[in-house]
Amino acid sequence: MKPPRSPSPQEIKAMRLSLGLTQTEAAAVLYRSTFRAWAKWESGEARLSYALWELFLLKTRVLPLDKALISQ
Repeated sequence: MKPPRSPSPQEIKAMRLSLGLTQTEAAAVLYRSTFRAWAKWESGEARLSYALWELFLLKTRVLPLDKALISQ
């Protein structure tokens, strides 16, 4: 089985925009994240882990919980 990969900066930004969120709002979904952290992920300055990406997708209901459990 192929291990999950972290999203690209373009994927992060595209998802945020498709959800109609600002960087601050998107960061708030992940509680401990800040606007600056989100900006770094979108710019490619830092890497967003797959675990945080999956959590973001689950909390924004992009990825249904049953699909996340199946993909293990």
